Amino acid sequence: MLEYGGEDIEGVVRGNRDIVLWFYADWAKPSRDMERIAPSLDAVQGLVVMRVDAAKHIPVCEHYAVVGVPSFIRIHEGQIVARVMGYYDTSALNVRLGLISIPAIATA
Repeated sequence: MLEYGGEDIEGVVRGNRDIVLWFYADWAKPSRDMERIAPSLDAVQGLVVMRVDAAKHIPVCEHYAVVGVPSFIRIHEGQIVARVMGYYDTSALNVRLGLISIPAIATA
């Protein structure tokens, strides 16, 4: 997992085919709770995860229209494909980010 340090965010996104920007704030309990869950994203082949401290990088939050923390934005090949805000367990976070799918249930 990478930590955003103020570099050109668009350059970071362009340089990675599939990236999740994880916006967090140390003062927010849901963000602290996600510290146990979010590292599981590192196990996804080819996915880059970058933590962005929302309190320190307000212009980046504004650029991506982040209105709350924790927020996750998945960008695949330059396009935002998923936005997730709030606390979720590992499975729900992966599904909401489009990293895994739920098998369809056959109906009779």
